[in-house]
Amino acid sequence: MAGFINLLISYLMTVIVSSYAKVEYNIVETSSGLVRGRLDQYKSTKYYSYKGIPYAESPTGFLRFQPSVPKKRWSGIYNATEYGPVCPQVEQVYKRDQMSEDCLVLNIFVPVTNNSDELLPVVVNIHGGALKDVILSLKWIRKNLSKFNGNKNKVTLIGNSSGAVMIHFLMLSNNTSNLFQQLIIISGSAFNHRSLSRYPTEIAYELSNELGIQINNTDTSTFLNSLTAVDPFKILNADDRLIEANDNVLRTFSLFVPNIEIMSPHAVLTKHPKVIMKEGPPQNVRVLAGIASNEGLYMNPTPAHLNSDTTWPEYGREQNYLVINDELKVMQRNSSKRYKRMCFWDQVYEEYYKYVRDGGILQRKIVP
Repeated sequence: MAGFINLLISYLMTVIVSSYAKVEYNIVETSSGLVRGRLDQYKSTKYYSYKGIPYAESPTGFLRFQPSVPKKRWSGIYNATEYGPVCPQVEQVYKRDQMSEDCLVLNIFVPVTNNSDELLPVVVNIHGGALKDVILSLKWIRKNLSKFNGNKNKVTLIGNSSGAVMIHFLMLSNNTSNLFQQLIIISGSAFNHRSLSRYPTEIAYELSNELGIQINNTDTSTFLNSLTAVDPFKILNADDRLIEANDNVLRTFSLFVPNIEIMSPHAVLTKHPKVIMKEGPPQNVRVLAGIASNEGLYMNPTPAHLNSDTTWPEYGREQNYLVINDELKVMQRNSSKRYKRMCFWDQVYEEYYKYVRDGGILQRKIVP
């Protein structure tokens, strides 16, 4: 599920929310109903913030695992002055008491300008989450941007890591026409094999076994009905146990990622991203893509027995063996084929790593 999607209607400038003693409110009429925001200030910059605006119905009960449904229009004024809950997820930044399945909301920040008729360019920060939820949010945004002095024809999506993968997928989808004009892709790609599931059905049934749901492999309706009744945090815990059981060195946050779908009104990807790129992506948008230097070190596993006296060849062989073996388990579940790939990796290592001297970046990581 998508959770918070931050919308910055600005001069391509990110602001940090703060508040001050005297509160001034502003009410905006959206397609979903009236929303109340508040005037905030960061340093000398004043802006209106509208937090936790729901764009979809709560994805609970029979709506869980279904395409998100637009929020019904509410009566009265929706108080958008506090952040909403975050979606159930691994406890890295947020605690579970801050999480809820009713989390499909938008946070909108609008600068105070002297010219109220000026429509401003818009940045939508996509942090990760569910593709269909995000697409629905972008449709809500396009429909309502002018109410917040935003220009629907100057929308830039920005994403980092999993968010970058998501907006790359959106560029390759036939279901996102006219929803954005520019992308800023940071440290992520739809071409990463971990971004797309090769065994979605198999993994789903592994989850059912982990949860103690006994079904046959053809009874998908019973499977889905059973999952809708399971506490979301039990599903998260089961997913985490499956990751551990697969000896995942790089610690993927979830085994469940997008997959190639059959044609349907809600389908996001119906072909492999590489095929779509060869045929020509459906979205004619401008793209800025980049990475951070040596960012792979953040998730690089370091064998515990290595130390500052370890030579580069020793470190490189063992460390890269762990990573490559882990990657191959994701790419190829057939053990005999995986063995052949590992043999190929050994040949690649012998050919290229023999030229690398001590003192490399990876080796410096293990120096106390």
